[in-house]
Amino acid sequence: MKILILGAPKTGTTYLYYMLKNIMPNRTACFFEPESLAAQTSIADEDFVLTKFLTTSSSCNDLLRPEALDGYDKIILLIRDPRDILVSTFMYSIYDTAIVRDLERFGQFMTLLKVKEKKPGALSMKRLLDIQAQINDSGPTEIIEFVQSGLGMSSMVVDRFDRVFGLKYMKIWLMGS
Repeated sequence: MKILILGAPKTGTTYLYYMLKNIMPNRTACFFEPESLAAQTSIADEDFVLTKFLTTSSSCNDLLRPEALDGYDKIILLIRDPRDILVSTFMYSIYDTAIVRDLERFGQFMTLLKVKEKKPGALSMKRLLDIQAQINDSGPTEIIEFVQSGLGMSSMVVDRFDRVFGLKYMKIWLMGS
């Protein structure tokens, strides 16, 4: 069995990858976020393969090749509500910024999150992104562009290949519990 997991960042691909890896035979050839699917010429010789590949703007050329998905028995495309991807990306973005090295800025960020958690309608996601950008001295467009590029590549995969099985993000969590 050769399985390819595709999805935009923050759609649950890592969770599904490790779920499947734990139930596949020990001799399974595992590829976690390879730079290219083309680099995996050795999968033809393997009985069991598990690959997690992110659909991003940088993977576009790889996925456009007609033979890109050849050799895989199952192709799973993870789908998640874009609003949830945006929130997840926003939450993880603090690990890549100056906020974590500045206790005052980190405190501001945490205060915002507590307000949003307590009264979700009190603070829009757009306003949170704008405030985070001010705290980080950067623009909120980076997060939005990151989410859009991953979603664009995912929809391209669906349009181009009829062998793709779509799986909603929430179904993965239900399977794992």
